[in-house]
Amino acid sequence: MASDSSNRELLAEKECAVFEAHAEQFSSGGELAHIGSLLQRASSNYFDDLALTTPKGDFSFGRLYFLSIKLSQELYSAGLQAHDRVMIHAENSAFFYIAYFAILQAGGVVVPVNTFLHTKELAYIIREAAPTFVLAQDCYAPKMRVGFEEAGIEKVPVWGESHIDWSVKVDSKDDLPDFQPTYLSSDVIAAILYTSGTTGAPKGIALSSRNMVTNGLQLMTRMNSLGLGREKFFAILPLFHAFAQNACIWLPFMSGSSVIVVPKIERRWLRDGLKKKPTMLVGVPALYGILCMMKNVRMDSVKLFVSGADSLPDKIKTYFGLLYGRKLCEGYGLTEASPVVSMCDCMRTGADCNVGRPLHGVECEIRDDKDNVVPDGQSGVLHVRGDNVMLGYYKDVELTSEFLQNGWFNTGDIVSIGRNGRIKILGRVKDLIIHKGLNVYPQEIENVLMRHPKVARAAVLARKDDSSGQVPIAFVSLRDGSQPEVSHELRRHCAKFLAAYKVPKSVVSLDNIPVNATGKIDKKKLRQIGE
Repeated sequence: MASDSSNRELLAEKECAVFEAHAEQFSSGGELAHIGSLLQRASSNYFDDLALTTPKGDFSFGRLYFLSIKLSQELYSAGLQAHDRVMIHAENSAFFYIAYFAILQAGGVVVPVNTFLHTKELAYIIREAAPTFVLAQDCYAPKMRVGFEEAGIEKVPVWGESHIDWSVKVDSKDDLPDFQPTYLSSDVIAAILYTSGTTGAPKGIALSSRNMVTNGLQLMTRMNSLGLGREKFFAILPLFHAFAQNACIWLPFMSGSSVIVVPKIERRWLRDGLKKKPTMLVGVPALYGILCMMKNVRMDSVKLFVSGADSLPDKIKTYFGLLYGRKLCEGYGLTEASPVVSMCDCMRTGADCNVGRPLHGVECEIRDDKDNVVPDGQSGVLHVRGDNVMLGYYKDVELTSEFLQNGWFNTGDIVSIGRNGRIKILGRVKDLIIHKGLNVYPQEIENVLMRHPKVARAAVLARKDDSSGQVPIAFVSLRDGSQPEVSHELRRHCAKFLAAYKVPKSVVSLDNIPVNATGKIDKKKLRQIGE
């Protein structure tokens, strides 16, 4: 039987060969293709093939490219200059795709913003990014104008869906306008993606075209190792998020795959999208939790379910397997890594690989609190390096130098890596609870709380304690019909599975645990509640 190390080497060799073949297809003269050229390339190779299925209708790659060209030309005519920032404020839609590529093709820097932001949060990003134009769905145009007023800066043009002639028909490549895209260097800023700000003010992550194309190729390589190629992706995660952009924009357009686009994560849109028979479903744990509650959804067409952007509770993973007889393949990443670092490489039900092996070209080191690399098998803070790692935090040299040194990015996540090379996530450094010198990982306690039949969601934080340094406290939301006075019951439940020092000192029941736009628990708001 082959050893873990020899298996790892064999897998690495195979993925290296596949990655290099893909990279050659997306290179010219030794230069990696620009991220903005992906639609142009897809139109050239798959002109009449289906690109998007949306509530507004179906779009071929050729028609989508035509519409993006027309918008690029309008931006040129209105005075857009190379490197200008252009905001997109839109739900998942054909408009988002057209705006995204129109900006990049015109030499602009794309800045998609969270549609759930308050106008004051929007004003913060407006002040920092200083956009020259805003492309917003009509329903969001008033909010953008208020955001500019809150920012205290001069308004810029806000263009809506009326700038697109949706009635246009494109029969052949001869119908395409004469257009010369302006593609920036692959190593300068192409996109600024703002984090959700769950631990502080939103941070602008500056990504180059090389970062994004590299990670798209890395993810395509891992998919190929799972026997996947041209697929039907389900875009239900918000496209302003890096995970959704990679999986539902870059990757499909690289592979000539189609995308089923729905506006938001709601049950009616889930059902509607699944009726169109997707073969790839990329989601967050909260989405799979909804599917578990729906119980009887038909998903026979889906070949691969990927969960990322947040830790996947054991309860959801187990229930999903029992209900649907399918495995949830976990991935791990951060926007700073464009965003995928690792992904499960096994589709078998019951095979637990946590968040899988690092993608090809992603180097990983685990370091202790003194920045020393720890021996294999030990836990520590994960540092990653590769062409997918960001340029830096936009306009924040100090923060960039703190987390990005010599190409190595400090993820802030505590992990271990097994002999098989697969990563196991233990928790965040910021969330780590130090009790009398002992490490307590909130994720472990959250998983235990989630096993209780009354608990729908759980989050654990640290609270200062004079005698022991820190103690864990828990917040839960309960299933319908459960009584809120369950603190003692849930603490007794935890005591059956955890050491005494890990049992929460208090359990607070909330009607709703605050979450961000992707369904990830907002611990920043929870800390404010707990103060």
